[in-house]
Amino acid sequence: MIAEATWKKISFALVQEPYIGRIGEMKYYPGTRIIQCHREPNTEKVIKAAIVLFDDAINITQCPGLTTKNIAVAKLRTGTWEMGVVSVYLECDKPIDQYLDTIEKAVEALGTLNVILGGDVNSWNSWWGSRETDSRGMEVAAKLDELGLHILNRGTDPTFDTIRGGKRFSSCVDITTCSTSLLGRVENWRLSEDITSSDHRAILFDINLEKSVGTDVNRTTRKYNTKKANWSEFREKLLQLWSSKLINKIEIDKIDTREELEIKIEEVTVTIIETCEKYIPKLKNKQRMGLPWWTEELTQHKKKVSRLKRRISYAAPIRREWVVEQYLNAKEEYQREVKRAQTSSWKDFCSRQERESMWDGIYRVIGRTKQRQEDLPLALNGKTMGNEESAKILAETFYPEDNTKDDNAEHRQTRELARVVNEGSHDDSCDPPFTMEELEWSVSSFNPKKAPGYDGLTADICEVAITLDPTMFLALANKCLSLAYFPKKWKEAVVVVLRKPGKVDYTHPKSYRPIGLLPVLGKFLKRC
Repeated sequence: MIAEATWKKISFALVQEPYIGRIGEMKYYPGTRIIQCHREPNTEKVIKAAIVLFDDAINITQCPGLTTKNIAVAKLRTGTWEMGVVSVYLECDKPIDQYLDTIEKAVEALGTLNVILGGDVNSWNSWWGSRETDSRGMEVAAKLDELGLHILNRGTDPTFDTIRGGKRFSSCVDITTCSTSLLGRVENWRLSEDITSSDHRAILFDINLEKSVGTDVNRTTRKYNTKKANWSEFREKLLQLWSSKLINKIEIDKIDTREELEIKIEEVTVTIIETCEKYIPKLKNKQRMGLPWWTEELTQHKKKVSRLKRRISYAAPIRREWVVEQYLNAKEEYQREVKRAQTSSWKDFCSRQERESMWDGIYRVIGRTKQRQEDLPLALNGKTMGNEESAKILAETFYPEDNTKDDNAEHRQTRELARVVNEGSHDDSCDPPFTMEELEWSVSSFNPKKAPGYDGLTADICEVAITLDPTMFLALANKCLSLAYFPKKWKEAVVVVLRKPGKVDYTHPKSYRPIGLLPVLGKFLKRC
């Protein structure tokens, strides 16, 4: 499915009865985002419905309170449109009423007029191409009509088609529906047999919506390709901007108020970003999907299996048994070749020796392919928490109440020392100005491989900016220290602390607050 989605440029897929292996849920692959029910370990529950998103330009809002093992619900959106999607699998041996009630609750809770619902309903109705209509099919059709969802299925070609025991079984049990607002935008509904590993035919359709970039789905804060930066022009342009805006040590030393300091910090930040935009090329943030083990031979073999499967529908009765046998043999051979290619690719990767060790590479792959979801809710005692409840649990866990009853001897001594300093008088000896040595030491510790802050300024950009005029940056840091001010902009970014361990009076209240230079110093927080 991953390879097929890449070739056909599929944006999202509504999946039913996915391959779950031993883990009981869909496996996460690079380049995909999956919405499915949270599965507790060591339980018999298995996932029967999921939504897979392939397009990075689309943002997902999950609905954990509406998603079950049989129904997956999510809201997709970009900067110009919003749409709710629902993937359903209605088990044929379970009462259908509870499923229909859950579907109604999900559609109403999405809060959008644009809804796409599809899945395997395991019921028959002539409205979606079945040869006959049963009681379950009548109930499903009535519920869809009540919710204002229209059937998109066309024709009577079976959506389920398989060979078992030499006999062919087929039916129309997979449906696609949309709300009235999307009725004129969803078109070209069709069946595809390209997915050879499934007994169901894939259903494809097009949605004519205005193309738009995503809203907040960037998975990295890196913006600039510093490997291709023109550092000489970068320095020259930045010096010109600082000179024209009077950004220097003399002007910084004249600052007497926090408001003036805030304005000056904003000017420095803007000039650096402006220079980056002009003299450092931006990274192309395109996440590539693909299977490293896929080959052209497997593509041709897959097309052959699809071709043989189509022949079954048109084969004469006298030739049907032979055609079915040809198809089953080709499918079995195709599955063996896929398994062989996967195993061979993994063995080659594990035996490859490059700059990183064998285990470094393996752990890197595991880290990239492990489960990764957006807006993942917390689960406590088997219950999925909402946004507010999740935030409260995190706050209580990582920021517990400061209870003096839990203090040990070291804690009590620190509190007493802090009380003495706070109640008494102190001078600059408690917190001396930053020195040039400390600035140089801090700059030398920059690691350009670390992730940048929200502004995209990496450590190598920060290093070039600081070393361009270190006296100006040192004056800026000391001005923040003397005014006991932590700029508003710094609260939104990670800042650097210009203090070596052991050079701070830990009893001074200021010593517990990081004093930084600029947001452009980026990545690291060296607490006193």
